[in-house]
Parts: sequence; structure tokens; C-alpha cells
Amino acid sequence: MSQTDFSSLFELLPIGAYRSSPDGAQLRANPALVRLNGYESEQEMLKNVKDITESQRALLTLAASEQRFRALTEKASVMTMVCDVQGTILYASEAARDLLGRPADVLRGQNVFDTLHPQDRQQARDEMHRVVRRHGPAAETVLRYLHDDGQSRHLSSLATNFLDEDSIQGVVLDFRDGP
Repeated sequence: MSQTDFSSLFELLPIGAYRSSPDGAQLRANPALVRLNGYESEQEMLKNVKDITESQRALLTLAASEQRFRALTEKASVMTMVCDVQGTILYASEAARDLLGRPADVLRGQNVFDTLHPQDRQQARDEMHRVVRRHGPAAETVLRYLHDDGQSRHLSSLATNFLDEDSIQGVVLDFRDGP
């Protein structure tokens, strides 16, 4: 194929494509990529996109951070949950199986207050409200949680407000076996 054939193919691709220099400078962008990124022309896009390797580094850094997070929470003997302000469980670590008798994926979407002994629910709601409102320092709370085997287990928990953290946007609860 001639150089002209490759240029035509590049221009007509229905998906975004680009060419870059070894140091990460973007040299070309096909029309599909220009449209995808919201630019009027290739020249405008090339003027605004300075270093595509920097974006790649940011993605690799994010992936490494997520991998560290999973290494810290997934194999730990303490259970970590992330909940919204109503108590809906957005994330639960694998220690949920040991502490509550339920796999983490089963807990996601449930309400954390439903995992508590009915007599301890109001205390937990009051603590969640205090944490969300940031009244006072975080304090460890020991409450009875319902294990899947039907028994109640005393678990110590510590709640931390990360609602304003873009990467978390929730209340983080760390649990361990109670006293």
C-alpha cells in the first residue's frame, strides 16, 4: 500500500486514532478523535493536547493506587465499608464473609443499618449523623451486628467522613471483632 492509502485509512477510521512522537507529543489526530474530544479541527486539538504520555502516567498512577487499596482491604482481617449518607453500602471488603458471614458483593446495595441488631440501629444512626455533620472527633463504637448464622456479633467500628473526597465520596467504616 502506498503512503496515500494509509493516510486515507487514517482519515476514514470510524474510531479515534492518533500518531505521536516517542516523547509523547501528539502529531496527528483523525476526524473521529477530533470530534470525540469536542474540537472543531485537528489543529485546534493539537494546539491544546500537549503531552499524551502525561495522561497515560496519570492512568497508571490511578491503577496502582486502586491496586494498593485492594491489597490493603481485600485480604485484611478487618472489614472496610463505604456507605452513602443514608447508609447504603457502596463497597464492602472481603472480610465481610468472616465478620458477617456474607460475601462482600451481597452486601453492596444493602443498608448498613439492616446488618445491625434492631436494638442498636438508633445508636448507629445517631453516630452516622454525627459523622456526616462532623460533630466531634471520630470515636470507636461497639455494636451488635447480625451474622448470617443468626447470631449477633459485637463489632467495633470507626466511621470517617470522606464525602468531600472526590475519590471516595462516602463514609468509610472500619470494623474489627469487638471486645
